[in-house]
Amino acid sequence: MARFQFKGFDESGGKRSGDVEAEDIQLAVTQLEKDGLLVTSIKPRKSAGFGFSNGPTLADIEYFTSELSVLLESGLRVDKGLGILLKHMDNERLKPVIKQITARLKSGVQLSEALAEHPNVFDELYTSLVRVGEESGDLGGVFKRLANELKERKELRAVIQQALVYPAVILVVCIVSVLFVFNFVVPNLTNLFSDMQTLPWYTSALLGVSDWVQQYQIYVGLALAIIIVAATRYKHHATIKRISQYLRERLPLVKTLSLLSERARFSSALAVMLESGVAVDRAIGLAKNTISQQTLWQQVNSASEKLKRGESISGTLGSTALFSGYYRSLIVVGEESGEISRVFAEIADRSRGELNAWVKRLTTLLEPLLILTMGAIVGTVVVVMMLSINSITDVSL
Repeated sequence: MARFQFKGFDESGGKRSGDVEAEDIQLAVTQLEKDGLLVTSIKPRKSAGFGFSNGPTLADIEYFTSELSVLLESGLRVDKGLGILLKHMDNERLKPVIKQITARLKSGVQLSEALAEHPNVFDELYTSLVRVGEESGDLGGVFKRLANELKERKELRAVIQQALVYPAVILVVCIVSVLFVFNFVVPNLTNLFSDMQTLPWYTSALLGVSDWVQQYQIYVGLALAIIIVAATRYKHHATIKRISQYLRERLPLVKTLSLLSERARFSSALAVMLESGVAVDRAIGLAKNTISQQTLWQQVNSASEKLKRGESISGTLGSTALFSGYYRSLIVVGEESGEISRVFAEIADRSRGELNAWVKRLTTLLEPLLILTMGAIVGTVVVVMMLSINSITDVSL
């Protein structure tokens, strides 16, 4: 699906502008004309610089869902609630999408169908739950559960970002400190050794490293920048995804972080689906799409197929790497007691708790480790410089 910017007029002659998603520009025009718009200009929307998406974020969707759930639970109709949100909405990323959904509702389309036309914003799990709410007449309750699930997902993402960003900041400080030493401190001492015919091996090594850093640091920095930008811009490319999957499944620390987050997301989504009255096999089939690790996705998909053949939930999901022995026993208890949705909600809460504790341990460990590494490098440089100066002056340290 591509995104297009359009300008035009509605049936009353008022100016309209915004974004629309469609397979191509002709289908986009057709869709707008069905909504009663006279299109005067339309063009592909340019993506943000360096390939970063300028579409609605998870926080935007969580805010929209939460606000709409409050309006629906107060007794307002969907179209009225969306109208109120649009009137007071300043979010330019989400506003065009809500405008299009409102227009589709006015043309007689159901809310779930209108949401499904924006798969990059509202995933299949979201639209399926809304469809369940429409069928059951509990749309307000469904949006409330969705808002809670999205809030927990946002908090989970924040925890993961903390686990990655905080050590990265310390690492950057360490790298900057080392670069400062090799670019400014060591070169200032080079003149001391200019008259020496033979240098100690450690002095030669130090000066050689300093020369190499000064000569190639720009190229190394550019190469790293290109790799980061390319990985971000083409993150959905098959090769990039394979590399990402390989690292997430095999690197010790990353593997633990990935497994905990995958379990929390899957269990939370599954609990919401079951609480909303979705059948177990259908709920697992939808919840599995929250899993990004390919091996785990395949295992859960296989479990879903076995469940359709009549096998137990504990026997199918319990055989996957997603759940350890303790969580398998919880699933057995939930299945036997008929409280399976409550059990998966408990698993999600416990997994988030484990993830929080793991992140705190990781950051507590990495901070002194990185500082010690920086201290060891800088200290080694200082010792080598003192030994080199001592070899020139023959003064005992």
